[in-house]
Amino acid sequence: MSLNILQNNLKILLNAPQMVEGDSDANLRADILANIDNFYDDSLNDETLGLNPAVVIACALACAYSCKTPTLIDVVMQSADICDEAQIQGAQMASIIMAQNNVYYRSMGLLKDEAYRHLPTQLSAKIVQDAPVSKGVFEYFCIAVSTVNGCKACLNAHSQGLLKLGWQHVQIQSALRIAAIISSLAQAVVIDGKRL
Repeated sequence: MSLNILQNNLKILLNAPQMVEGDSDANLRADILANIDNFYDDSLNDETLGLNPAVVIACALACAYSCKTPTLIDVVMQSADICDEAQIQGAQMASIIMAQNNVYYRSMGLLKDEAYRHLPTQLSAKIVQDAPVSKGVFEYFCIAVSTVNGCKACLNAHSQGLLKLGWQHVQIQSALRIAAIISSLAQAVVIDGKRL
């Protein structure tokens, strides 16, 4: 039910009067609305893994933080009433630590000189092991944020971590889809703000 509230809140954001322009905008809005309808499939819930609607909303929140769009963060937070404090904190922490790790490891992948890969990172990331949510849920948040930030190394690391914990590919893919939809909405909000 709370996922429906999130989906409705995202649709309201997208359908704000200032976001209605010409025919091409109407087509784009229709695409985004269809994607919001496919936001998450409840059949993926697995309480053993900790995957449930509250975690999905917290995952959307982690992505919204990573997109740095206050309006979108507010809209997702309005739907986060089923999330407990640990899930909200976990979403915030994943967004913060992956901002660091995604930049660093994405850069390592871009550098041609292999010597950099043999140097110590000298970056602390203990929160990955000591998160306020289960390891799997934190990895779920991290893979979603890594999707927003486009870090191949982190995507692969968190995917492998989730698979080792018993998560299915389709459950992991749901984090990628959430990240893509939230990222798209963030971009729409930014572009819309420039039109006003």
